[in-house]
Amino acid sequence: FLLYFLLSSFAVYHIQDRLTLYISDQYDFTPEKASYVACNYVKSAILCVVVLSPLWYKTLFEFDPTVCRFLAVSYGITDFTALFQNKRMMFTTVVHHVLTSVISLYFSVVPNVTPTMGSIVWYGLWSAFAYPVNTYLGLRKMGKHPRFKSFAFYVYLVACLFNWVYQLWFFLTLESWNWQPV
Repeated sequence: FLLYFLLSSFAVYHIQDRLTLYISDQYDFTPEKASYVACNYVKSAILCVVVLSPLWYKTLFEFDPTVCRFLAVSYGITDFTALFQNKRMMFTTVVHHVLTSVISLYFSVVPNVTPTMGSIVWYGLWSAFAYPVNTYLGLRKMGKHPRFKSFAFYVYLVACLFNWVYQLWFFLTLESWNWQPV
């Protein structure tokens, strides 16, 4: 999975780079603004593919270490590449990108993915479900978002609620405290 992380990061970086050039030319944006839009569109597209994948739904109901690795690494690739593409990110965004990158790298090299780690995967699954937020973040810079903002907000709200309820349940059940060494 480390090879998948590295090769996919390389490919995503170049897609973001080409899209940045296209947006910069077509919309007369600064490179920083074009990069921001491109990174959000690419992240949204990849997370949309993850959510529409049968693997996303399978993971909701059944723990599969290989699928968990694939989804965790797929989620983190866009944040990892954005660290190199976006030169002007807010500090909290940088922290988010660094943490998701580290977690994704960890999932790509750890020998055993345990069910206890499923809480992190679940968090990532529902965070991926909120992909319209990244679409909105790109659209708002282009001035094209009148109705999409509300849609993205409600999708985000649903994703957060499912996530928070699961996380609360996970940490309150005794079975989840059966920690195993990784």
